[in-house]
Amino acid sequence: MAALRSAVAGLLLLTTRGAEVLSAQAGCPTTVPTGKPARLSLAAVAGTTRDTVTVVRVCLALPPGIKVGSFHLEITYDSLRARATVARPAPSGTQAANVLVPGLVAIAGAAPAGFARGTLSTIAFRRRGGAVGGMRVTLLELNAVDGSSLLSHAVAQGLGVLTPSSTLTAAPVLERLDPASTAIVPGGVAQVMIHGRGFTSTGNVLMFGSAVLGDLPSSDGSTLRLLVPNAWPSSGEAPPRVIDAGVYSIRVRNTRGLSNSISLTLTSP
Repeated sequence: MAALRSAVAGLLLLTTRGAEVLSAQAGCPTTVPTGKPARLSLAAVAGTTRDTVTVVRVCLALPPGIKVGSFHLEITYDSLRARATVARPAPSGTQAANVLVPGLVAIAGAAPAGFARGTLSTIAFRRRGGAVGGMRVTLLELNAVDGSSLLSHAVAQGLGVLTPSSTLTAAPVLERLDPASTAIVPGGVAQVMIHGRGFTSTGNVLMFGSAVLGDLPSSDGSTLRLLVPNAWPSSGEAPPRVIDAGVYSIRVRNTRGLSNSISLTLTSP
């Protein structure tokens, strides 16, 4: 869907008014005054002190006459404090969510008739002891039902203040690919070395365009080996997904955070 494809073209980080991350309002607001920006916010569902799971709602509040037809957002949190286990969409529209990457929840959805105001989806976080900590919202795409962008007329509001645990260091940095351009090998794989810093020995998740690859190990913290096949295997009975020639964005995420984006060019043999 368009919401997912936008991530390949690049991130559009929505700047909120005032502080980058604001405390979420109690409950799940549904409307804002006419002429005011649309608002995506997070709200924690109250629980008991014995609960080990914190449920967070993604709230959609709109001014009169505005309907959201599609969206794509990311929620960043401290993976040493909690782990996202499941994301449940609201009844209206269709949604896809990825909670497999530590410290990141990605949600995208589309509703031709428009999403209902209020709770857009709910996410369950299993705490690792203590509070779940703050969360930051990055809004990548927000469109009206006619396809026009609402990004310039919207604000995003996180939950608390995201202050990663002191044991975390700087997010990984991608410096160069060797090679930066390679041919797709029919029936085989092409090897690309990713050079940078901040990689962990295990748990490096690679985002290859719109695909998310599993654990890539790094023995030295500065290199990762990526093997690019000419097709990705698909789940279920779906045929393998062919990798076409083109330019693909590469990002790496681990417990230290999300890296910058770097481009890999694939050519036909």
